[in-house]
Amino acid sequence: MFRFLAPKLRENNWTGLIPLYNPGKRPLISGWQEYNKRPPNDDEIDDWCSKSPGAGIGLACGNDPVIGVDQDILDPQVAQMAANIAEATLGHTPLQRIGRYPKKLFIYGNDGSVVSNGNYGQHELFVTSRQFVLYNIHPETLQPYRYQEAQPEELSPSDLPQTSQMQIDEYLGSMSKLLGPRSVKFSQHSHGTGNSNCYGHSWIKNGAPCGAMMRFYNWLLMRCRPQRQASAMTP
Repeated sequence: MFRFLAPKLRENNWTGLIPLYNPGKRPLISGWQEYNKRPPNDDEIDDWCSKSPGAGIGLACGNDPVIGVDQDILDPQVAQMAANIAEATLGHTPLQRIGRYPKKLFIYGNDGSVVSNGNYGQHELFVTSRQFVLYNIHPETLQPYRYQEAQPEELSPSDLPQTSQMQIDEYLGSMSKLLGPRSVKFSQHSHGTGNSNCYGHSWIKNGAPCGAMMRFYNWLLMRCRPQRQASAMTP
């Protein structure tokens, strides 16, 4: 995997490539955080291609002008609402990676203004630190990570829709309305069903969405409608 895809990705100006344990998400090399500050050089890439040809491929953030918008949500209804928020606030990106459905990672371009970076509970932003998987076998499903539209080796980071800090702020505000404040780790909540928000209130009652969820969904539809109408009018 690494030996085959890393050179193609490099040709399309993806620079922060590092090898991962396969299957899995963990970097195969120690001290990989160095590559948040500088991209691997040709000799390092060649060495990894030779010694670990079947390794997965991660992107050490900080070198490439991209943003990884990770949504770690297992409830299908809430996951769809979160995906709609990304689409409404950040725009549409052709790079949408799925490992364990319905969890999803969106990859956007960074116009240079985005500085938000970190774990917000059940969603994360990868901008200047850490790393995320570009290609590998998922450690739980044991199936390849897949992309819905385009593949990273088909596009350059400069081909992606550019995102600003203002858009990220709007995205984070909308996600906070959906999931609750970042101080609460949704994924570690004692309920652990995927049917609760960050406060432990159930999104699903008697098999149907609760009132709070429906009110938020109606708000989201109103938020998305002007953008959809504008898109429909564009020739």
